[in-house]
Amino acid sequence: MAAMQIKLALDGEGTFRDFRGMAEIIHLGNLSPPMRIAALENGMKSGRTSVAIGLVIGKRRAVIAETSLRLFLQAADALRAKYGDE
Repeated sequence: MAAMQIKLALDGEGTFRDFRGMAEIIHLGNLSPPMRIAALENGMKSGRTSVAIGLVIGKRRAVIAETSLRLFLQAADALRAKYGDE
């Protein structure tokens, strides 16, 4: 499976404007269940590690998104380079 792309916005203002036309937008705030992040060894077709991110939405729905560990770490590195370890 190809890695899900990550569209990183280091300045998040306006990042989600294109979501306005969506039928439903669910914003999970501070009271939401914890986000789950899991490393999946051999999760990529290439045999490399992937990362899965799971979010519980409401009582009976969840979303799991998966990307390569490489893309996930590149995004984390870019955030750390701009904001440090706040």
